[in-house]
Amino acid sequence: MNHVENAVKIVSQESKKDFLGHPVINLVWACKTLQNWKGILAIPAGPLLYEVTYDGDREMYYVDRYQKYGKGAYRLVELEDQE
Repeated sequence: MNHVENAVKIVSQESKKDFLGHPVINLVWACKTLQNWKGILAIPAGPLLYEVTYDGDREMYYVDRYQKYGKGAYRLVELEDQE
């Protein structure tokens, strides 16, 4: 089993604390460096992001949950005008 599959299982277990049923889980971002792995996963129906980290030295997964508080959008022209 690979890290993505393990992360989905972990988020599925964690999300049962937050949502009922078996939600769709999307992998938003992932990175592997040396023996370590990190992924950001999200549930489209929920406000939380799950950061799953694999520590290759300890052979252990860790999970952090983050809540989205807002959303912003900026046009490049607006950013250039502020300089």
